[in-house]
Amino acid sequence: MVSQTWDEIQKVNEAIRAGLKGEGNLGKKEHLVHALERVDLTMAQKLDARYYPEAAVLTLNRHAAGLKAGDTAKLIQMTPSGPLIECKGRIKVLAPHKVDAITVCKVRPLPISAGDRLQLKMNGKSADGLHRLANGEVVVVQSVCADGQITLSDGRVLPKGYRHFVHGYAVTSYGSQGKTVDHVIFADSAVQAATDAKQWYVTISRGRRSVEIFTSSKENLRANILNEGDRELAMEAFPEQQEPRAKKFTIPVIHRGMKLGREMVLALCYAAVRPFTATVKNTQSQEIRP
Repeated sequence: MVSQTWDEIQKVNEAIRAGLKGEGNLGKKEHLVHALERVDLTMAQKLDARYYPEAAVLTLNRHAAGLKAGDTAKLIQMTPSGPLIECKGRIKVLAPHKVDAITVCKVRPLPISAGDRLQLKMNGKSADGLHRLANGEVVVVQSVCADGQITLSDGRVLPKGYRHFVHGYAVTSYGSQGKTVDHVIFADSAVQAATDAKQWYVTISRGRRSVEIFTSSKENLRANILNEGDRELAMEAFPEQQEPRAKKFTIPVIHRGMKLGREMVLALCYAAVRPFTATVKNTQSQEIRP
């Protein structure tokens, strides 16, 4: 299952999980854990307390200010010298150029049962310290221990302090890159800014045999995917200031190279997935076949 935005993915995850639970494919006992959901902030925003959600949890993604990667902290206040944070009873000031070492998160209650799929959202180590936890990988829950640790079906155990995960039944188009499966289901979020030709190519080329597209508007989806999604180069913003040589060679060469690259990727994808079927379904009407 693939979609473009996290809002849509959360809806899809909830719908799939409700269906699995209703059919008895998940454990009867449900545990409510407080997962940590990342809040995307720039370095400048991390220096402004107004952008921090209420009761924000800060996670160190690398060593900084004497703290270790994986440690969690809370913001006490913002100072001219940088964020004043508390971690394990220690008070530290994080220099402005070190704020990229923290990931700002908000707490989100997440129900978990045996059989649930989770997508990990931060690198880490298993409870025994012997196994790696990779950002983006999808795991299956075997059981939730009384002490808060989560045992996975492959034998690894998530430490009770590791809560960087979401339900893993659907992934973003970006997260699906490099993955190949037999069948793909694409849930169109209908967000114009999140859809373009590049995103579309990545999504529909993940499946070897078929792809199903669910959209609220086939016409809007068609219009969105006609957008190339190319970002304007800095030298294109002021064409009158470019030297003749840059005008004649640099821009055309770059554009031609990008076009040829996209065409080659498309050709390889289409060759790899034959025989291939595609079905587009309008969520507000009957099935539409291209």
